[in-house]
Amino acid sequence: HGGSGDVQVTVFTPSNEQLKPSTRLTPDGLRVDWTPAEVGTYMVHVSFAGSAVPGSPFRVKCYDPKKVIV
Repeated sequence: HGGSGDVQVTVFTPSNEQLKPSTRLTPDGLRVDWTPAEVGTYMVHVSFAGSAVPGSPFRVKCYDPKKVIV
């Protein structure tokens, strides 16, 4: 198994700004953290040892919590 140093994660905002999120390995897998600054779909690109992992880039939709009705 490779260490977390073999994993590269880049997040692109809905306006295509590039972010470098914090990452850490957990017993469940890789945890990726960032605080969204805008509503929309973020693209999370994950590579391991220089190759994209299956399913990457991942789409993450972020919403305005003030507009969510439960």
